[in-house]
Amino acid sequence: MQPPPTIPASWYTVGTSKELRGATMKTATVAGIDLVIYRTQAGELCCVQDRCPHMSGRFSAGGKINNDELICPVHRFRFAPDGTCRGSGYDTPAPKACTRPWPCLDRNGLLLVYFHPDGEAPDWEPPQLESGCWKPMSIFLDKVATSAQIVMQGIADMGHLRTVHGYEDVQMDSDFHTEGAQLKVSYSFTYVGSLPGLGGSLKRLGERLQTRTRVRFDYLACGIGYSVTHVQIPAMGVAMRHFVNPTPLDADTVVLYHSIALNRIENPATISPVFKFFPRSWTQALMRQVLLRGYRHDIEDDMALWTQMRNPLKRARLQILFPKHQRQHVNVSGFGSERHVITVFNRFFRLIPVLAALCVASTVSAGPDQSCPRQAETRLGTRRRSRAGFRQPDLQQRRAARRAGSLHHQTDDGDGGARFGCPAGRMADHCRA
Repeated sequence: MQPPPTIPASWYTVGTSKELRGATMKTATVAGIDLVIYRTQAGELCCVQDRCPHMSGRFSAGGKINNDELICPVHRFRFAPDGTCRGSGYDTPAPKACTRPWPCLDRNGLLLVYFHPDGEAPDWEPPQLESGCWKPMSIFLDKVATSAQIVMQGIADMGHLRTVHGYEDVQMDSDFHTEGAQLKVSYSFTYVGSLPGLGGSLKRLGERLQTRTRVRFDYLACGIGYSVTHVQIPAMGVAMRHFVNPTPLDADTVVLYHSIALNRIENPATISPVFKFFPRSWTQALMRQVLLRGYRHDIEDDMALWTQMRNPLKRARLQILFPKHQRQHVNVSGFGSERHVITVFNRFFRLIPVLAALCVASTVSAGPDQSCPRQAETRLGTRRRSRAGFRQPDLQQRRAARRAGSLHHQTDDGDGGARFGCPAGRMADHCRA
């Protein structure tokens, strides 16, 4: 199956590290291609297309992992992690059929596979983040009718922090910095009101007191399918980490893998003096729930907007149809590289004005059809009679004229007749000529 042309090359999330334990396999879909992911006995991550190269049987429909071999349920073909076939259920020598391993990583608690529309190998990887004292992350999956490009540009958009989420004093703390496939930028803003996620009387109290909390975002994007945001609230001593990773099912639909992880709170009294009387675990759990509700509120607002936006690569293809230049530069493998997207419709649409001009010129130059004297003479005679006030005789006069064989009115002599004053014989001779 050929992937849609508007899906860029990148690392895409297909699950979490905890999902693969022992001799199990996991299925996923990237760019319309079904995949199966599993681990070897040594813990090495492997990924292949969920189709046996023999007769396209699905590995996930009854297949299994045995001694690091992926076994097809149809004819028991056995495949090594490098894709070579080691044997079949016929007890015959191993056939030449083989699978193509996909590049895959187990990085920062997430399972990643690399997709390239031309099947090329990756030349970059998402960085390994410092582990620190981060608590287990809570991960969510949402199917969103949008593209990965829209998600990534929406997360990095500074303007929507004020217009969509209502934050104040939004400013850019560092300029956009690109290096290879990575993009980095930092924002800060002021949250006015109660702590995010609180409701009821606590929310009304916070709004009445107009609490102002300064928040900082450090955003890192790798390619078009992997991003992590470090969130810091210095006044409270709180730090969070968000993953927002879109995995395209097709050109217009993604599965959004997004998560939140809270760092260990060292001094709960920084949040409020009241918390110093409670166990730290209670404060940690409470802040996790409060910040999680605030995060879910913001990401749901974003997802509702993303579904109403257009794929930027599709818009670029529409603009290419009437270009000023021959090609449009579109980022496909990351923020540091470009790919020329050229449509074959360019040449066709360039011919449309020429064809239209030729049609107009031929119509104007032709005028009345001079090749048929009958048509030309009829039109000329009609115009002359209309100027002279010619009126057709009544029915009795026409009948009398027909009986008298008049040549000045419509007759039928078998040779084509005459029309309004054209002699029948002359008209027939012209038409024969």
